[in-house]
Amino acid sequence: MPKDSKGFISDFIFACHRRCPVCAKGKIFTKSMNVVDKCPECKAPIGTHDMGDGAVVLLLFILCFSIVPIVLILNATFSLPLWSLAVIAFIIGAVMMFVFLPMIKTYILLLEYRHRSGTDWEDNAK
Repeated sequence: MPKDSKGFISDFIFACHRRCPVCAKGKIFTKSMNVVDKCPECKAPIGTHDMGDGAVVLLLFILCFSIVPIVLILNATFSLPLWSLAVIAFIIGAVMMFVFLPMIKTYILLLEYRHRSGTDWEDNAK
């Protein structure tokens, strides 16, 4: 179970699987990257827990600190036109967003499940 984790690496691997933090089996995202209301396996109320903008802000920092150096290196190396650099930055950003946003949301839900003072995760799941 995710409650007794060994560290950041195991949490990151768990977040890559995008599963329910309670049972570690149910998928917690719809096809449009929204969090489901209840886990399909254990019926834990995942959708009722608000993660706010934490995942988006963290992803924004990651994108800004990775895309800007890539664009600067491309500009210095190949002297590409500005419009092509904008297209390249948009494509890289969109791909990284669709890959990393569900993982970051899963990680935040895992941390909320592990450190939340109440027990409403398991109580509502029964």
